[in-house]
Amino acid sequence: MDSCVADCLDCFKTCNDCAYNCCIGKEEHKQCLESCLICAEVCNLCARLCISGGEIAQKIKTLCAEVCSACAEECEKFDEEKCKVCAEACRKCAASRDLSSVDK
Repeated sequence: MDSCVADCLDCFKTCNDCAYNCCIGKEEHKQCLESCLICAEVCNLCARLCISGGEIAQKIKTLCAEVCSACAEECEKFDEEKCKVCAEACRKCAASRDLSSVDK
């Protein structure tokens, strides 16, 4: 499995874990919950498209890196362990060589 797929799937899993096992039901985590849910969906899509490649995959990789960075920023506002782990996974995914390099 290439690093794009692996990083995206790890981020997908970690964002869902943070959303459902840390953020949900906490008013102060409302934006974090939303960020994690959006990031998880974009990472899931990105992982699937990384397998097929092509121009649209490159565009989704760029979007995924942006969404992961934004989610990491939101999670970093909180001291909970799941938020810290999520932010780390998001940063790794966003910084991935495969996500940051766009073949044209």
